[in-house]
Amino acid sequence: MHTDQAVHIVLSENVPPTWGGVARVAFNVCVVLAEAGLPTVLCGFDRYVADPLYRGQKFSVLPIPSRGWKMAKDLTMALLLWRISRRYRGRPIVLYALTWKLARIARFFCARRGWRLVVFAHGLEVTKQLTGNANPSMARVFQAADLCLGVSRYTAEVLTAIGVPEHKVRVLNNSVDTAEFYPCTDPAESDAVRSLRARIIDDGVIILTLARVIQRKGQDSVIQALSRLRQRLPADAPHVRYVVAGRGPEAELMRLKALAQQLGVSDQVIFWGYVPAEQMRAFYNACDIYVMNSRIIDRNQDVEGFGITFLEASACGKPVIGGRSGGIPDAVADGVSGYLVDPEDIDTLTEQLYQLITDPELRRTLGANGLRRVQLEFTVPAIGAQLLALIENLPDKSS
Repeated sequence: MHTDQAVHIVLSENVPPTWGGVARVAFNVCVVLAEAGLPTVLCGFDRYVADPLYRGQKFSVLPIPSRGWKMAKDLTMALLLWRISRRYRGRPIVLYALTWKLARIARFFCARRGWRLVVFAHGLEVTKQLTGNANPSMARVFQAADLCLGVSRYTAEVLTAIGVPEHKVRVLNNSVDTAEFYPCTDPAESDAVRSLRARIIDDGVIILTLARVIQRKGQDSVIQALSRLRQRLPADAPHVRYVVAGRGPEAELMRLKALAQQLGVSDQVIFWGYVPAEQMRAFYNACDIYVMNSRIIDRNQDVEGFGITFLEASACGKPVIGGRSGGIPDAVADGVSGYLVDPEDIDTLTEQLYQLITDPELRRTLGANGLRRVQLEFTVPAIGAQLLALIENLPDKSS
């Protein structure tokens, strides 16, 4: 397909200034397409695309009315697509749906008008298809797409498992904005990081999990490992604090607090709560080890589709430990940027934490490796180049 003649329409309910994972991907896709000189339009909720952030961007915006969205999603999307068809009548269109539900109506427009359809798959929304609660509509959407982009090898494998032809499935990992996540060396930023560290611990090692506080993320396994470390670490070892940063259901927070109390490590665990996007870089820089020991929750195939926080921590020069589940092996290079562990094996998690706590040089080496890996493979331009190559090979059905 001659993509330089096409209009590229990116559909995403959530876009910046809300900074969830899908919102980041949508924004980065638009930046990449526009920087390549391709006419690009971002369709996002009206309350977001009105933000000053979009002034001066190389792509344009088209608001999706957010009022009544939940009650009339398909109707709202149909009206939006009709507007697009009128505005760009006679021009080829490549439509990017950041979630499958946005493509539910779009696939019919694409089939009728010869538009190309690219649909992203992130994680839980497709892995649920492997349970007894499979949604036939979702499988049909992905099967109808011209290109399905899984954020990890695992997610791509799930797409083929639900019947999407292999030739339509490709892996496109999430990217990291290295202008946003980087090692803090500026004096003012360094002072802010030191101040944050001082609020957590006077002198010692900080372990961080920055994620939703839910069972899948494995914060409970780190608390269990802390209990074992307390018995194993020598008297002259650094003091350790574990920061659980993020929101979650009150029941899960209470369960984790009770577990820390029961295991005698409540003095080492800090439940920080919500961390605004503008403070995330400081938290990554303040920690010494980043851990997210995610597991698969079998009852609903709840799984980590990729694990962008590992790359954000690596971009800040920190060693990482991740549960070997879902798409995490794409984000963590075992033995290079950190370690992958069986999420149910507390002994191995304890051992890897012990090695990193007691060996600052190992922390520096793995952190430097991770930073270099991000800079080479996971920047927005690097992942963007892969996207541009993929869409260049889309078949032309405009005739």
